[in-house]
Amino acid sequence: MSDPANSTNAFTPSADIYKGISVLSSEDWIGLTTFFESAVTDNPTTTELMRAMLGMQKQDAFRPEFSEAVELFVTLKGVGQKFKADVQDKMLTLADDIVQYNDVAATTYERLIELVDRFDLEGAPTPSAEPAVEAKWKALVKVWESDTPSGRSEQIKRNFSSALEQLIEDANARSVRAFALQNSILDNGNGILMRLNACKTAFNGQKQKFTTTLGAEGAANQKLKAAVEKLENDLKALRRKEKDEVIVLSTSPAYLAIPLFGPLILAGVDIGVGADLAVTRRKIAEKVDEVRTIQATMATNERFIGYYNRSNDRFDSISKSIEDLGPKLKTLGEAWRAISADLGNIHKVLSTTGRKSLQGENWFSLTVVLGTAKKGWARVAGQADHFRRFGGTPKKAQSVDQLVELASKKAA
Repeated sequence: MSDPANSTNAFTPSADIYKGISVLSSEDWIGLTTFFESAVTDNPTTTELMRAMLGMQKQDAFRPEFSEAVELFVTLKGVGQKFKADVQDKMLTLADDIVQYNDVAATTYERLIELVDRFDLEGAPTPSAEPAVEAKWKALVKVWESDTPSGRSEQIKRNFSSALEQLIEDANARSVRAFALQNSILDNGNGILMRLNACKTAFNGQKQKFTTTLGAEGAANQKLKAAVEKLENDLKALRRKEKDEVIVLSTSPAYLAIPLFGPLILAGVDIGVGADLAVTRRKIAEKVDEVRTIQATMATNERFIGYYNRSNDRFDSISKSIEDLGPKLKTLGEAWRAISADLGNIHKVLSTTGRKSLQGENWFSLTVVLGTAKKGWARVAGQADHFRRFGGTPKKAQSVDQLVELASKKAA
């Protein structure tokens, strides 16, 4: 701590504190929380939910591919639950840490200044003539640096040192938590990144299969398209026949002009053609129903592929965002560790007996530093409080499309 600037850094939040906690307001964080919130609450993780999402009717056949996708979404839901418990909630705890540390620091800094302010300088004629706290502090340091410091000044130094112990302990604990979260994210055995990447691999592995089978050019849809084409040709033939039969019935009264046999012929034509027309129209209705059923199946397949692919396409950016959390948490952990170490150095110096312990240190501006540091911690605590109140409550996405839209918006 020979560099005077280190004393200032020990009490004031560093830029790394801001940088580490700012992750909670980033686009990446919004994207992460929105993605995993939807993974837990919105994705089709049961047969019933998949049917509802695809707009299927109760009688519609549930394809094996749909069941396989449900299993994948169940796995992704588990990853989302792990993210909330192991990452999201603990990230918000790191924001809580800053808010709570600000409270402790503010109280401690006030106590330190109060200790100095209570120091009585010898030779002060009246209380009204007492110097300001900065002057008292300078005088106190000079007494500490003398060969024969007073018992009163030594007691203040011990109290000063004791007041720092809670801050040192708190900063160290916060450093440990930040590094622990970083390790849990990047852990190759059971970390959230490893689980997400395993899920990503599984989704990618099925993408080609699902697309080949159910995509617009897939085997199933090609077969359905061929069936629709055949039905449409059948319908054309039936409609021509229907038209012809309607013409026959409309012209049949002409048979009445035939003497004697006209009415009999008319009756036979009407009965025969009329019955055949009814059959033709029934066949037309059946063919139309078949076309509608096949088209509904094709639409179901299209919705399935669209939803699956949009979900799958999010993995790369989400995985990258999680990877990026690691360095930011490391930065935050190192910032807390630096605060703990610097305060520890100050504590060590104040705990050491003798004038040599204070030599080479720039102590005279410390009371000013404490005032500035209080404002700095209040500022960063205000941001952290905003993050913890809004960083853990992503907007609800009603669809994958809306999920992508929400994830792409910047934090306010």
